[in-house]
Amino acid sequence: MIYKDVEFFDICELKENENGGRSLLRFPSKNIEKMFSEYSASCCKGAELRFVSDSERLELTVSADDDAPARLIVYRGDYYIKTVPLRAKEKTTAVLESPERFGWVEKESLVRKRFSPDVWRVFIDSGLASFHSLDSFGGTVRPPRPDEIPEKKWLAYGSSITCGESAFLHTSSYIQQAAYRLGVDVLNKGCSGACASETVTADFFSGEDWDFITLEMGVNMRNVITPEEFEKRSVYMIDSMLKSHPGKKVFVISILPNHAIRTAVNSVYKPDHIAFNDILTRLCETRYRSTDAVLIKGEELLPDFCGLTADLIHPSDYGHMQIGERLAGIINSCGAV
Repeated sequence: MIYKDVEFFDICELKENENGGRSLLRFPSKNIEKMFSEYSASCCKGAELRFVSDSERLELTVSADDDAPARLIVYRGDYYIKTVPLRAKEKTTAVLESPERFGWVEKESLVRKRFSPDVWRVFIDSGLASFHSLDSFGGTVRPPRPDEIPEKKWLAYGSSITCGESAFLHTSSYIQQAAYRLGVDVLNKGCSGACASETVTADFFSGEDWDFITLEMGVNMRNVITPEEFEKRSVYMIDSMLKSHPGKKVFVISILPNHAIRTAVNSVYKPDHIAFNDILTRLCETRYRSTDAVLIKGEELLPDFCGLTADLIHPSDYGHMQIGERLAGIINSCGAV
């Protein structure tokens, strides 16, 4: 969405709040109260503020509205500039200065992978956050043009793994790693601890604009719902995506390897882990066999168990990179981009 000549990418609503700013919401507020976790759905991790300006210096003021500190990750085009810490429950003003060495080289030397180097991209690497202002000191500010950003858009739904948990920076997450390799934009619709495939979520995705979608489902529903309910929700989700976006690929990602499947003791998660993966496999091999739904098994993406952090469920930076590279290869081979 566009607000004050800034594109708020991966944000569908800016909601006025008591701190004088506008909360950044990745899901509509009318949907959030119907989702499994209002907090997780309200988080804006991975969203970007994008704009082009002729000013050499700008000041962006945002606030981290969680109790924990957060950060901004600043890019110009595909080029990383810096990380700016955000103090918990306080406003922070980030100074954005045009990279000096951009002016030292011929413009064509600034190779573009996905984005024009003229585009400021400020990632929100936080939970809850608010936008307050952008001061260009008299310079012009405008949203990026279509020719300055990737042509195709990917919607990524899933758990905290899709949200980028345990990656050192959100830009190291598997969805960002894959998007870079594919040359596409990616909407982060991961819901940490709360990927429950609700009907309201499926209906929201049906109305969104995307060229392909990934559905990393199951891990947050183990020991919460029955296999029968998981199958019902999965069918509704996949059916909705196929019907609303005919001819576009729907990639179904089964639960990635984690402690539950290799446990040496009785685990409350293991039966559902096996059952849910079996359900997704069966559905894709039968009900969706001749459709645009494509099953990607979690072990295909993360064959190295050491790609996990010590919690044995979230990938490390190495794991995220491995998943991103393998996922990009599969998506590319299926002709989705």
